[in-house]
Amino acid sequence: MKHLFLLILFLSVHALSSQTDDAQRNLALQYYNNGEYEKAVTLFDELYEKSGHSDYFYRYLLNSYLKLENYKAAEKLSKNQWKRNKGNEIYLVDRGYVAKLSGDLKSAKRYFESAIEEMDPGIVAVSQLATAFIQAGEFDLAVKTYKKGRQRVKGYTFDLELARLYYDRGDPIKMSHYLLDYLAWRPGEMDVIKSILQDPLSDDEVYTEVQKQLYRKIRENPTAVYYNELLIWLFLQRRDFENALLQAKALDKRFGENGERVFKLATEAINMQDYDAAIEGLDYLLKKGRNSPYYFYAREAMLTVKKEKLNAGYQYSREEVESLKSDYEDFIKEFGQNPLRLASIKKDLAYLEAYYLHDLKGAISLCEELLKAPGLNRNMKASIKLDYADYLLADGQVWDATLIYAQVDLDLKDEPLGELARYKNAKLYYYIGDFEFSQGMLEVLKGSSSELIANDALELSIFITSNLGLDTTALPLMLFAKADLLKFQKKYTEATALLDSIAKTFPAGELMDDIWYQMANIAMEEQDIDAAISYYEKVIEQDFDDLLKDNALFRLAEIYDRVKGDENKAMELYKELILDYQGSIFTEEARERFRALRGDQL
Repeated sequence: MKHLFLLILFLSVHALSSQTDDAQRNLALQYYNNGEYEKAVTLFDELYEKSGHSDYFYRYLLNSYLKLENYKAAEKLSKNQWKRNKGNEIYLVDRGYVAKLSGDLKSAKRYFESAIEEMDPGIVAVSQLATAFIQAGEFDLAVKTYKKGRQRVKGYTFDLELARLYYDRGDPIKMSHYLLDYLAWRPGEMDVIKSILQDPLSDDEVYTEVQKQLYRKIRENPTAVYYNELLIWLFLQRRDFENALLQAKALDKRFGENGERVFKLATEAINMQDYDAAIEGLDYLLKKGRNSPYYFYAREAMLTVKKEKLNAGYQYSREEVESLKSDYEDFIKEFGQNPLRLASIKKDLAYLEAYYLHDLKGAISLCEELLKAPGLNRNMKASIKLDYADYLLADGQVWDATLIYAQVDLDLKDEPLGELARYKNAKLYYYIGDFEFSQGMLEVLKGSSSELIANDALELSIFITSNLGLDTTALPLMLFAKADLLKFQKKYTEATALLDSIAKTFPAGELMDDIWYQMANIAMEEQDIDAAISYYEKVIEQDFDDLLKDNALFRLAEIYDRVKGDENKAMELYKELILDYQGSIFTEEARERFRALRGDQL
């Protein structure tokens, strides 16, 4: 019982002492942070002695002396701490730092050099000493420490530490030298190197220097694949697919990679809409012949990229479209033994015939043939039906089209394709002037699970409501809807004539900006780029607010970006959209394109 009482007494006294020490430490820290260093010194000195000369209180006490310029006390403190810890050279750095601040540069140099010479041969010891030099403002000595560490620690280069040291110093070019050396030692650390390099590469000088270094490394180490891989990654940071593909093809030839790396790059180029680079990469794969494991995929992707290039609004000739049709037909002949696998290819061919070769009958016939094929899954069948209905509508077979849309809506009622069918049907009724029936379907679609369909439904609904509510007659809107249908049917001459007529008959109407916007879209489809620019600018420059301003601004930016190749003008327009139309559905895409043009990293 007596022993238990003594134990409880001891623990109570110890707890009380700990609480006192905590209060004293907190007060000392408060004095230190407030710049009251004389008061801090008294408390930290007591805590330092009571703690058995811990490094934690030593640091605060030393810094307090230095803040008070009491170099004599600081020198004595650092000397005693070093004597107690002779195996730890960071305290020699402290002695040198105190000497430097007091003006004794000769002694400071002697202490610093002794610290490096007496450094323990261990990774941790070297890193701690280098850190001590950095904290003392001796950057060059930190570099010297790491370089000395290479000699002391066998099998460890300290390249990564040196790279980070130069990064913190604001010297990304020297940093990159050490990073590339580190890669040779640790190829598996590629992701670490990329993460460190990524931000500095936004500087053109750094980008160019790293590129030069990598070319030199590749010449000196032709079997070091990792340098080629990093160079490919480097080019991709600037969306330079052309040069990335050159490196990928070189690796493919040298190491017999069967085209995998090239195919991945070509696919990425398609996603980033660099169609010419994608075509170059896929063409390289096709030249390998049918025995290549990527032959089929390259043929298929080549059709995709050429189709997307047309859809992107690039300028093209009739001959190019005919050539693409031949490519589709050749593909179908070559791989026709698997009709189900070719369904999407034939579907794309029908699209080409309908909208680029203006052969609606051929497109309708191909869809009817596809719909008879056995084994189509329900989504593919529904997708073909939607295209089929579009072609029927474009061919003037309005009631047949609305029946097909309704079928898909009924079959896939609450699924994305079903909602898309309902939207297309709502737009069909808008085309023919049955605005009430159209609005009924649009009202439901505003709650669509697809954000795109919901936005389109809301936009069309607002357009109908605003233009019906402002006029005593629905005639202007009915005429505009008819022009809209003519555009959908690719009857551009008739659509343009009708839009001109509306503009002349109702010159003060609210539809003027919609007319200009529609004229711009028609001009784009007819590849009259300058006329499209003029109409989009009219929409943007109008005085009153309208939903179409951000649309026109984005389309105009796309023209300068992808057709005119004027990156500065495109960036200016994207930036205006980002800043002035933050709620626009185009804002995110505009931000991505702006960053791509600016050279931000992938």
